[in-house]
Amino acid sequence: FDQYLSVQPNDAAARALRNSCDSISQWQQDSSQYSITLSKVNTEGSNFSPVYYRDGIVFVSDRNKKSKTYEWTGRPFLDLYFAKADASGQYAGAIPLQGDVNGIYHEGPATFSSKGDTVYFTRNNYQKKKVKKSEEEVVILKLYQAVKKDTSFKDVKELPFNSNEYSTGHPSLSRDGNTLYFVSDMPGGQGGSDIYKSVKEKGTWGKPVNLGPEINSPYDEVFPLIWQDSVLYFSSTGHSGMGGLDIFKSERKADGSWSAPRNMGYAMNTSYDDFGIALNDSGTA
Repeated sequence: FDQYLSVQPNDAAARALRNSCDSISQWQQDSSQYSITLSKVNTEGSNFSPVYYRDGIVFVSDRNKKSKTYEWTGRPFLDLYFAKADASGQYAGAIPLQGDVNGIYHEGPATFSSKGDTVYFTRNNYQKKKVKKSEEEVVILKLYQAVKKDTSFKDVKELPFNSNEYSTGHPSLSRDGNTLYFVSDMPGGQGGSDIYKSVKEKGTWGKPVNLGPEINSPYDEVFPLIWQDSVLYFSSTGHSGMGGLDIFKSERKADGSWSAPRNMGYAMNTSYDDFGIALNDSGTA
């Protein structure tokens, strides 16, 4: 950073990242705020982005050994799984989310309506097992919804602001089900992937609105969680952090704007990638 800033001294984003290098010891002092344990739901592969659903969690995993193999990782494609909480509050015995949500390519992360009857989820851009690519030959992500019929999710539909030329994903739904927060690299953002929101009016999702430079940086903001409609948690590579993706917290002000994002500190954040946070209603787990 010092070498780069000697050539580009006016790069505010790089300056902020350089300053974060001197803040790591301060963030590590916050380690007593959290007690972190490894969940029994994990496998040898990837398991991430849990969301509370009914008496358990739904999360993303590449554990389906019957799935096709993803070229980049050599692992199965990602699917959505449900794990019920046991008497001790641990999650185990994960099963695929029932219905038409999981397909042959990537699915997840997801979010649910408060009643649990509608799921919004991320999926690769494909139809009838055939992928679609953008003009740049990239298989992008899109947001979909499905409704619960009996015990499984059916009637999968695209959300109206999807595009074949940019990605949308990582949804998080407000408590009343009328505001959807999500991530996109659509044109006109702050740079990289940004967090947007769309408001439902008369049953139709409105034009996405960028949350602006207070939340979004010239780099990547991903995996938002709107908690109690008043606190936004998300991960970023652009705000002052400990390295890789870090989890940040921003509170909604009385005028509807957002407070400056605050790094959640160690041990929630590390020098590696930290993302996909879930919080219960009381904010204790």
